[in-house]
Amino acid sequence: MWKEIAKNFHILVESRDKQEIIRNWKNFNFWVQKSRKDPPYHLDKILKLLKSRKEKKHLIRILDHGCGSALTCFYLSSLGYKNILGVDVNKNRKTDQLNKIYKTIFQEKIDHFFIYDGGNLPFEQNSFDIIYSLQVLEHVSPKWINKYYSEEARVIKKSGTVYHQVPHILTPFETHTKTWLIHYLPRKIKENIYKKLGQPVEKLKKHLFLRSPFFHKNQLKKYFSNYEDLTLQRLQTKVDFTYYDGPLLSLRKMLHILVALPILGKLFGLIIANLVMLETKSSK
Repeated sequence: MWKEIAKNFHILVESRDKQEIIRNWKNFNFWVQKSRKDPPYHLDKILKLLKSRKEKKHLIRILDHGCGSALTCFYLSSLGYKNILGVDVNKNRKTDQLNKIYKTIFQEKIDHFFIYDGGNLPFEQNSFDIIYSLQVLEHVSPKWINKYYSEEARVIKKSGTVYHQVPHILTPFETHTKTWLIHYLPRKIKENIYKKLGQPVEKLKKHLFLRSPFFHKNQLKKYFSNYEDLTLQRLQTKVDFTYYDGPLLSLRKMLHILVALPILGKLFGLIIANLVMLETKSSK
């Protein structure tokens, strides 16, 4: 289902005029509405956080911190969460086109998508009810990493929630290079192996900064009053195995079996939770 949603979104982004935007939006919206009964696995926690809010959907102010293509923003807006903004550091993002499409669909005058320098967010303090960051932090450079967290703490409301998905250095499979264990090695050895495998080493040096999950937790402790690790909870709940393929599919199935074991499952879960993508929510 998510593949169809993504495919139709990319068609929508390429729309050239108003009629094409409206036609392609209808197709995109069709697939989004079709997913309501079985929502995307990776958005499960965000959707639950949004549903837990007491405000009407259009009044919940949301920030996608590192929105990328803005697919998630448009998905949520299609569900009625229209008060959503997205920021990204990539100057190649089509923010003008995204804003044109958003304004056409929802008949709005203000921009919803912005490029920024990775430092100060272009919003006032206490501006958002929900902030989410989906596999973005591993791309944030050491120069901006503290600012990333402190700015989230600044713009989130006291009643708000910040949600993170964080790939980290302890996961044995590195999803960006699609390699096992190599990122555990010393830098020079690792780079030499990546070169031999045809990996874009210079690009990785500029855009991939894998850190410990404990670094992330310490940052949350520093900038927020409360945080909760949701990783084990994810391991113990229903899994959509269509999100995985190849060796990862077999591994995920095995992990699912291990954490479901009576008595030992909890112990396995506590260990495994440090070896898979970190998932957290935090608040002031």
